[in-house]
Amino acid sequence: MTLIAEGSWATDLILPIALLIAAGAVAAYTYTRRRRRTATRTTPHGGAPRAPRPDGLDARADAALVAADDAVRSGEEELPFATLQSGEEAVRPFAEAMAYARGELAAAFLLRQRLDEGVPEDEVSRRQALEEIVARCEEAVRRLDADAPVPVAPTARAAHAVGAEATARNTAAADAVTADAAARQAAPADTAAPDAAFDAVEATRLELDGRVTTAQATLAALRERYGESATWPVAYAPDAAGERVRFAAGALERGRVGHAESAIGQAARLVEAVERRALELAEAAGRLPGALVEAEQSRGEPALADVRRAVEAGRYDPLDALRRVTEADRDLRGAPDLALLCARSAAGAADVHIGTHRAAVGPRARTRLAEARRLLAGGGSVREVLRAGELAREAQGLAEQDVRVHGHTEGGGYGGPRHRGEAP
Repeated sequence: MTLIAEGSWATDLILPIALLIAAGAVAAYTYTRRRRRTATRTTPHGGAPRAPRPDGLDARADAALVAADDAVRSGEEELPFATLQSGEEAVRPFAEAMAYARGELAAAFLLRQRLDEGVPEDEVSRRQALEEIVARCEEAVRRLDADAPVPVAPTARAAHAVGAEATARNTAAADAVTADAAARQAAPADTAAPDAAFDAVEATRLELDGRVTTAQATLAALRERYGESATWPVAYAPDAAGERVRFAAGALERGRVGHAESAIGQAARLVEAVERRALELAEAAGRLPGALVEAEQSRGEPALADVRRAVEAGRYDPLDALRRVTEADRDLRGAPDLALLCARSAAGAADVHIGTHRAAVGPRARTRLAEARRLLAGGGSVREVLRAGELAREAQGLAEQDVRVHGHTEGGGYGGPRHRGEAP
């Protein structure tokens, strides 16, 4: 009996032990898969940091993306003033170079996005993708440099400003500058274009000075009417625009028209961001009630009760509320348009934020924004548009994180000015 009991006891243990071993194997496999997904997936905060390659190829690809994106952004700021200064025909090669560079940069960003998502998985293909990113970005910058507008000689006004500064330092030097200015005034063909550029920048600066004041008032009114998240993406914009307008004024006084052009271009985008946000919030607030009623009738009150409570509380974020309604019921009659409004708003805010602080913003925020733009340009489904909005908001968050880490100045960050310099 003892032998039988002992054998029975040993037999009874076999099944539990086998189950424990199997459970352990499943847990180990699950843990490995989870670690692998965590290393490659895209999360609202950019996922886990990529492990650097020993040869630095990842770092080279990221640096190339930032440099090419900065080059394209700087070119977009230069092109309007170059056109005013020299005419459309004269800057046509640069406009064509800009179109080419945008295409190369978009392809490079798509490769980076796919790599961040874990595609491709094999090491050889990933290395090839990184090398292609570097090659495309370098070619984009090379083409922009080759066809960049030729900097003009100092204008008569710039020469006068430089001459005034020189007088304070050295009378003889001032006389030389004045003589040089007089010589240029005697040759209208050489000075017409530079003077036109000076006049264009100064006129735009004066106009923007008034628009900055209006933007400040607009932001204050939006803050009174809507919740904090509604204005957060552009809360910094009026003050930043004012800084750049003042920077441009100082640059013009010193005869640095190119620096003034860059600052004015940035200021204009900042002011436009506030103006656009006001229109987007107004449109979202107008369309929300109907969309909310339709969604409640379709899905029932409990599904959207939190949105209804936020709206009835008074100060809320119409864009965020509209996004949540669209996500809850993608079969709404106006779902495509509603989703597009929210996604474009998020992408526009992220674009301005990255452009304004580009000296501090790294490749991840820029890559997410590029992917959001690609999805929006494709005219895809509601699902794709909602995904674009998600990526744009992620880009905004990553950019804000980079600015907190690297600060607002050019030192210690990722990018920097190209060609003409950048306002602080």
